[in-house]
Order: sequence, then structure tokens, then C-alpha cells
Amino acid sequence: MLFGSVFQELQFYAHTTGNMALKATGKKFVISDSSVNVYNMRMMTSGYDMAEYAKNPIGYYGHKPDDGVLLRWEDIHLDGDQVIAYPSVNMDHPRGERTYNEIIDGLLNSASVGKLCIKEYHLEDNAADPENPIIVVTNWYNKETSVVDNPANRNAMKAELYDGEGNEINLDELTIDLKNKLKDMAKITIPVTPELLSLLNLGDDATADAVIKGIQGLSDENKTLTTNLEKANTDIATERKNTAAARIKTILDKGLEDKKFNVATRNKLEKQFAELPDQLEDLVKDMTPMPSVVDALQQNTDGLPKELADKSYDDLHRMGRLAEVRDGYPEEYKKLYKAKHGREPKVEKAK
Repeated sequence: MLFGSVFQELQFYAHTTGNMALKATGKKFVISDSSVNVYNMRMMTSGYDMAEYAKNPIGYYGHKPDDGVLLRWEDIHLDGDQVIAYPSVNMDHPRGERTYNEIIDGLLNSASVGKLCIKEYHLEDNAADPENPIIVVTNWYNKETSVVDNPANRNAMKAELYDGEGNEINLDELTIDLKNKLKDMAKITIPVTPELLSLLNLGDDATADAVIKGIQGLSDENKTLTTNLEKANTDIATERKNTAAARIKTILDKGLEDKKFNVATRNKLEKQFAELPDQLEDLVKDMTPMPSVVDALQQNTDGLPKELADKSYDDLHRMGRLAEVRDGYPEEYKKLYKAKHGREPKVEKAK
């Protein structure tokens, strides 16, 4: 039992690489992810050269190498968008025991990559600050990873930058270089082919200025054609609308003249069937002219019109013909009123 305990302690406490005695902490650290860091850079996890760093996965305290290597990172791997690793502490380092205890106690729980070797990168629009685009690094590795007590953010890094050949660079140079590359990409070379010259109505001896002016002329011509087309479409739509309005007016005026509806109904139909003359014409065509009071009197001087003769007071009210009977057939109206109310209607005296 004692031998087993000693063996376990030796296994956990220390293993030697060269002269460095390491003690594993068993604590998981996130050493990088793809979020934007305090230097306005996005170190893409998908482009991390983990194998290159794994050749010598050392680290310091706060990116300070003065006292030698403090850490060795074990089991470096990806977990989704995060780069994960576990630190082992060099117990021979002046800060070794303190660092180990602070990690175990949770006082040190942040890692920061440093000495970054940037191989490939580009700019990305920054909605929060359009004047300062984000530097997106798509192929990179770090030469060390420190533990830090108070990082600027959870995925902090030390901005010691190197290009693919190991030359030191800074953020300003990186941004300027990217902007220059974007400008160069914006320069387009157009081959002057016989087809292009024919399109521009130019000869084989045309100068570069003539070709540029010809292309600009095509652009201006295209803008003019587009404007003319839009105007033509607008004019056609206006003409159709005016033609439909004139036809609707004609249909409604004729229907009113033929006594198929009154003025109020005419106005309602005009709004309801705006720009729909065909449907309105079909509707009005099937309407039956309304007989007037005078016409009804002329048709039947002895009493109510035939279609109203057997109708009650309530029937006439539902039909909307009660006022017509009251004004055109006062005697018949009295009879209907008395049958409904048990008395004759009051007659207003002339003032």
C-alpha cells in the first residue's frame, strides 16, 4: 500500500524533461478561440497549426521569459471552436510552486497565446467601427502560451507578431499591408479583344483612353436606356389607369340614366370597381331599372303596383319600398299602417 501511494505520488508530482521537473495540474485551459480579441484580431481556430506549436509547447507567466520556462502544455486539442490544453508547472522555476498552487486554487485560470506567427490573413468589415476593419488570421501558430492573472478578455493574447518567415511585424504594418492588397485587388485588367473593339465601334489602333471612354459611354447609354424604360412603363400604367377611369364613368353615367341605381349607389360602385371596367360593365348590364313612383302610378291607377299588391307593411319595409307607397299611394299606406299599428298614421298639419 505504501509503495503504491509513493508510486502514484511520483506519477502525479513530477516527470523530467531535460532538467525541468514538471508537475501536472489537471486543469483545463482555453488558450484560444475565433472571437475578436482586444487587438481587433480574429485568430481563426480552423486555421490554427496545432502541430507546429506541439513541437515545443512552452509557456511563461504573463509572457515574461526572464526567469525561464514556467509551463509545458499537455494534451493540446480542439473542442468545437476552442483550443484546449492542460498546463504542467516547472517546479524548479522561482514562481513554480506559487503558480501551481494558484492554478489548483482557481486563482489563475486564464491563458494567453504569445509570439504569434501569422501566415495568412485578410480584412473583414467592422460594423461597430467601419474605419478599423477586423484582421482575420486564417493560418497561424503561437510560440508560447502564458498563464495570466488579469487578461484584457477571456481570449487575450500578447501582440508579438511574426510573418511566415519569422520576421517581426506590428499591427499597424499588418493593417496597412492588408489595405494595400485590397487596393491592388480592386485594379481590374480588361483584355482588349477584337470583340470588345467591335462592341465599342473602335478600330485595331484604338488607344487605351479611347477604350475607357467607350466603356464609359456604354455605361451611360445603359443608364439612359434604363431611365427611358422606367419612364415608358410609368406612362403606360398612367394611360391604362386614365382609360379605365373614363370607361367606368361612361358605364356609371349610362346606368344612372337608365335608372338602374341612384346617385349614392353610383358613387359606391365607382370606388369599388376602380380600374375594373370589365367587371363593372357585366354587373350593370344585368341590373333591372328601378320603377319610379310616377311610373308605378301610371301603370296602376286603381291601387298598388301588381308586385306590391299582396305585400304587408313589414314586407314593404324590408323591400325598401315603404316610402314609395307612403308618398305615391297614401290611401293604401293608411290601410297598411292601420293593419300594423291598429291606428291610422298621424298627418302633419301644414305650418
